[in-house]
Amino acid sequence: MLGTLVKELPKADLGAGEKKVMMVSLMPCTAKKFEAQRPEHTGQSGPDVDVVLSTVEAAQLVRQGGIVFAELEPEACDNPLGMTTGAGVIFGASGGVTEAVLRLALEEAGLPQPPGFNFKELASEDRVKTADVTLGDLTLKVAIVSGLKAAGELLKAVREGKAYYHLIEV
Repeated sequence: MLGTLVKELPKADLGAGEKKVMMVSLMPCTAKKFEAQRPEHTGQSGPDVDVVLSTVEAAQLVRQGGIVFAELEPEACDNPLGMTTGAGVIFGASGGVTEAVLRLALEEAGLPQPPGFNFKELASEDRVKTADVTLGDLTLKVAIVSGLKAAGELLKAVREGKAYYHLIEV
């Protein structure tokens, strides 16, 4: 989603006209490289994301460039898209998408956070983390999966009818 915004917003709001905008994503997951190349992520003006660097590749570039973060002068970052919601901030963390979805569902339904439930419980280093979350009269089964192997195993269990979830975050 961000790739599309980054490429279209300058044309509309920042006066860049038809200048070429290159979107480079820095991601911890190497699967994002494949995902960025999928045809459904290409618009009329080309791919939504042009290049995906893994965090390891980015660290190598920093080292090769002789950059020492501790020696850099602090400076403010630009903020062309404005501030985000709290849910937007947690989106990139494991379990963050699920937490954002559940928080929005609670808000939209006008419901309080379930008693005794801490969203931090969804964040985990485990390959698969599951939870039952009660929203009013509805109990949702959620799963947060880390890694494609674990995702494949969980989806196989779902297909075979051995597991059921309302929401699966990979």
